[in-house]
Amino acid sequence: MQHLMRRLLTLAMAAALILGMASPDDRVNADGVNENLIWNGGFEAYKEGWEDWGATTVVEDGASHMRALQIGLGDAGSEGGMAWYIEAKPNDTFKIGGWGKASAGEVGILGIKSLGDNGPIAGGAKELHYTASDYEYREISFTAVPGTTAIMVYLYKNPGPGYVFFDDIAAYPTTPGDPNQPPQEEAVYIHNHAYLPEDWFYLPQTDSQIREYVNQLKQYYIEYQFANIGFLREDGTLDPNQSKELGHWIKVSRETDPDQKIIAWINADTVRHVHVGTEERPAGEEDKQAMHQRIIQSVKNAVDIGFLYDGRYYKVDGIQFDIEPLRAKWRDDPELLTLLQGIRQAVGPDVHLSIAGPAWDIVWSNDYITQLANIMDMLNPMIYDTNGPDSWKPTVTQTAEEYEELWKNTALRYSNAIAASSNPDCQFSPIMPAYETKGYLETDPDAPEYGEFVIYHDPSIENIYHAARGLKQAIAEGADVYGSGIFWWGTFIMTEPDPRDHQDYSHAREWWLTEWVNNSTSSNPPTPTEINS
Repeated sequence: MQHLMRRLLTLAMAAALILGMASPDDRVNADGVNENLIWNGGFEAYKEGWEDWGATTVVEDGASHMRALQIGLGDAGSEGGMAWYIEAKPNDTFKIGGWGKASAGEVGILGIKSLGDNGPIAGGAKELHYTASDYEYREISFTAVPGTTAIMVYLYKNPGPGYVFFDDIAAYPTTPGDPNQPPQEEAVYIHNHAYLPEDWFYLPQTDSQIREYVNQLKQYYIEYQFANIGFLREDGTLDPNQSKELGHWIKVSRETDPDQKIIAWINADTVRHVHVGTEERPAGEEDKQAMHQRIIQSVKNAVDIGFLYDGRYYKVDGIQFDIEPLRAKWRDDPELLTLLQGIRQAVGPDVHLSIAGPAWDIVWSNDYITQLANIMDMLNPMIYDTNGPDSWKPTVTQTAEEYEELWKNTALRYSNAIAASSNPDCQFSPIMPAYETKGYLETDPDAPEYGEFVIYHDPSIENIYHAARGLKQAIAEGADVYGSGIFWWGTFIMTEPDPRDHQDYSHAREWWLTEWVNNSTSSNPPTPTEINS
């Protein structure tokens, strides 16, 4: 799909001007009632009003009327579709849906994209997928993102020998304040965080680029920006080259949306920076204290001094730590606790401190989580990379049901442990996965999987859909959840399939808004075919 789509989208706006678009004046009839902006969504006028991308035929196989659109020519390489363009402006809202079906092995795609002056806008896309052999109806809500001048509603099929069919495609405006709009889903879980790409904070960015990124974060209800400023150096100090653009980012981000908090995300190595030395040759107590003091001072400088841009220093709102690896052999690590206590004492009580942690209680016990909650403002368990073979049991998930259960149990465990602390303000905000398939070739001859490729992150199991469902189960059973997070934002916002595993992250974005933020139910549950389409 990506090759044809790229080629077509470069012509999208020009085509829209040639073909004409539904006007805002056409949105209501004489009685003031919203009308379908895709007036030929049933193909009774054949292809009139649609931009034809090829491999399309109007046939007499409609869901409710005589005619429907068929995409596919019966040969293995046939891909194609059609597009309809509608005038729009930022924050316009629509309800878009239709009927579809597909022959075995095919996926019918009903998609929506925000278009700007330079074509498709990052983060402004949603899709519905159809795989059933009988017609089924699906719909989705869509909000035009900043910079939108039009939206494109498209019907599509990837290369394959089969066919997909569409009928009664509709787009209704539901702009807020319109008394004729259907009830809108309201955002429920809005206190969320995202792990942002490190190159945003050391490579030059324009003000407009930063504003676009910040507005996109706002669109997905991100409250905390975890700005990746890299790994601590071997001596425990921060590398200033990793944060050359952070001051610029802070300035423009606060001008764009002052409600988003900017947290410097610092990565560190458990052995080198916490235990100090190597496992074979651990450092003495004096060297360990010296390392910890350098780390503490580096964090304090980042918080107290800030980051320089255009002759002025800009301060972050706090620090997020990702200190790995986390292992059962270092269960309830006292040295990590000592380091974090030193950092808290140095920066004071008002600076946000948070830390990414493990899901399994063989690494952090409930009592240890309680001790951490007395120091930190937020705890962020990484509930992913839990897939694996039978030999890893019981610390492994192999089905979606097991993964949801892990989410529920982990949320309840952390929530109860935090409640037992003396810090009632410590927030619990677990991290949902949105990244490529992960695995490795087992080279240990003593391992049962020797010579096999072991997958420890399968996105058809570990994904936002199942994570959100498990987290909502925990909330229903009494878990106190402040929000949730996304790892990793760089892949979450990808508009093209991931070249590493062909994963389509439009699903992750839809699940995030529907299943989590809106506390609703997605009509597009995950399947391996759809995720890796």
